[in-house]
Amino acid sequence: MMNSCLPLAGKLLLKNLQNGFSNKNIVLSPLLLSAMAAMVGAGCSGRSQRRVLSFVGSNNLDEFKSRISDAMSSIAASCCSGDQQGGPKISFANGVWVDKRFPLKPSFQQCVRDAFKAEAKNVDFSNQADEAVEEINSWVESQTNGLISGVLDSQKHIDPLTALVLGNALYFKGYWKNKFNPKRTEERDFYLLDGNKISVPFMTSSCSYLYGSFDNFKALEIPYQSGKQDEKHFSMQFLLPNAKDGLQNLLEQFNADSYGLINRHNFQLTRTEFKDFWIPKFKFSYNLGNIKFPFMEEPMELTEMVHLESGEHPVISNIVQKAVIEVDEQGTEAAAFTRFDIFGAPPTLEEKLESFVADHPFMFIIKQQKTGLIFFAGAVLNPHLD
Repeated sequence: MMNSCLPLAGKLLLKNLQNGFSNKNIVLSPLLLSAMAAMVGAGCSGRSQRRVLSFVGSNNLDEFKSRISDAMSSIAASCCSGDQQGGPKISFANGVWVDKRFPLKPSFQQCVRDAFKAEAKNVDFSNQADEAVEEINSWVESQTNGLISGVLDSQKHIDPLTALVLGNALYFKGYWKNKFNPKRTEERDFYLLDGNKISVPFMTSSCSYLYGSFDNFKALEIPYQSGKQDEKHFSMQFLLPNAKDGLQNLLEQFNADSYGLINRHNFQLTRTEFKDFWIPKFKFSYNLGNIKFPFMEEPMELTEMVHLESGEHPVISNIVQKAVIEVDEQGTEAAAFTRFDIFGAPPTLEEKLESFVADHPFMFIIKQQKTGLIFFAGAVLNPHLD
């Protein structure tokens, strides 16, 4: 269930490239999108509920809620404090802020508490918007370890009709199992999609990694450090097109088979030593707005979330996500926050030396090996841009 939005993530990555942002990096969290889709589904009824159940592959609402609870427990089991001697530091949380005029319905409140492990906070969006926004921003900043701040502005994002804000946040910090030596980092050329090239810092290593060469791309997996008795193995996968301008073709392939493409067993990766190995350092953020889940093609019947005044119906205002990532010699630090606003309104290989030189646009994925959960996915088109 928590990879249900992986195909959506692939479409968003491809859309970013096709819309003319040929040098704009992108990072997003399929995990947070999937968790938000599940929370929205828990508040639906009628045809909307049936579309959500079909989207996540559940037969009925009870099974759906049970799978949510299991998925949240699986994510919670992945979370840990982390340090330089142990596994990654990971935190995940859901948040619900409801206007005092529109109390949550008991069934949704119970689902929020029991399945999503969140407590709904009562706020006053109508008369004390600044205080409500400060509370939400503080929560986001705390949950993302300070990487994401100021996501809400009371003048831009809060309306007197705002009834409910759903949010979730994810933070990840992992150290490479074998750290890169900063003294070996050097400036090298990175080739942009427009044919130009820039000079950026590249890391290198003499270690062997899991690797595979396929028809039109190469795949490389770099593991993060795990604790002594920690079975939650995480890794970062790099998907590098063979052609310097091949990122769009790779993203199209990802969209055609997003589940198979990120499955390591389908990759048939083998441990490989390299004659030439270079990965660029990068650090950037990305704002994703106007997200539409596949089940939102028709108006949503969000009747099971809050009690509204007579004649009013819940209306989706916006779904947005902000994510940040930094990759350097020590490891990776990344965070993401997703927000969903609802208004109360009138109706509306062989062993041989190979090369892996990521000197042109590529995809990346951060995943947990045991569960297959995709925490982050993205594409680097220009390592210089932040």
